[in-house]
Amino acid sequence: MKKILILLVGVAFFACQDKKSTALISGKIANPQSGKAIYLMKIEGQNPIKRDSAFTDAQGNFSMNPSITEPDFYLLDIYGEQREQIVVTGKPFAVTAEGKLNGTIQFADSEENIVLQEFQGLRKGYAEKLGELQQSAVSAPDQATQKKFSDQYDSMVVLYLAQYKTVLKKAENSYASIGMLGDLDPDKDMETLVKIYDNLKAAYPENGKVKSLGDEVSKLKKTAIGQSAPTIEYKDETGNAVSLASFKGKYVLLDFWASWCKPCRMENPNVVKMYSKFKSKGFEILSISLDQDANAWKKAIQDDGLVWQHVTDLTYSQQTLATAYNVQAIPMTYLLDQNGVIIAKNLRGKSLEDKLAELLPL
Repeated sequence: MKKILILLVGVAFFACQDKKSTALISGKIANPQSGKAIYLMKIEGQNPIKRDSAFTDAQGNFSMNPSITEPDFYLLDIYGEQREQIVVTGKPFAVTAEGKLNGTIQFADSEENIVLQEFQGLRKGYAEKLGELQQSAVSAPDQATQKKFSDQYDSMVVLYLAQYKTVLKKAENSYASIGMLGDLDPDKDMETLVKIYDNLKAAYPENGKVKSLGDEVSKLKKTAIGQSAPTIEYKDETGNAVSLASFKGKYVLLDFWASWCKPCRMENPNVVKMYSKFKSKGFEILSISLDQDANAWKKAIQDDGLVWQHVTDLTYSQQTLATAYNVQAIPMTYLLDQNGVIIAKNLRGKSLEDKLAELLPL
């Protein structure tokens, strides 16, 4: 079953605007609790920090006047029961919430929070449905039933992504957009990602974290499909120099792996099969190990019968090549055309065989 990674972007990674401003948050809680506080908590990694607090009056009304230096993402913690992620930009806005577990919340005078709430609601609803379908597929009594649920899952992913991109388009000029990027596919949605970054850069040109986003976008662009693969010049297991440029004229699979990576080792027999099948047609492999132990690396090459060329820098902690290729997990592959241009990513098993058969018919 295909899986969609519904990832939360680390919103504390982003922040904007150097101009000091004061935000006013006013609101009404439908189920007020006397003596219990409402907290505004700044998101700092995994540990939100309390920045302001308020108590409601008998009618549930409250207000906050936190001192902030820049727009950012916060948690509004209502009695420890209802926690909502919100955007505070320095412009006054109003909140209406139920104040109970799984309660609803509404905003006025804040387009940022309105669109962020729409996005969060959409994601939550689809995550629940997708989870149910995934569980149904796992517990299916036979393959036919499993396939039925798997197909429904895939169709629902397509529906979610279409609606997600519609909501994201509403936010492309909004600060809230930086908390909504996690479901973009850099290879398919680079234009959208660049547009949002350009909007943020225009609004907050000197902000360090926006510059960091720019660095990330630049790195993603360098390894996007259609781009020339970054240079590789390292030594193989025998100490001889290997250059990616020497593979020009052949289709090349760059295979990031390690001896300690079980999924990598499980995939190796298939890679061996593909090499044997397509080598004579102009197919080559360059395996790039993330090993630190030279002996374990060399032993795995021999044990698995990996008869093509290999490189590693044996400094996994630095991840020089892994960083250059934006490798977040292994196994990870890039397929290059005869001119060293990236034409596909993460092809394994039958998908790799089908692509090679298309490019190099036997």
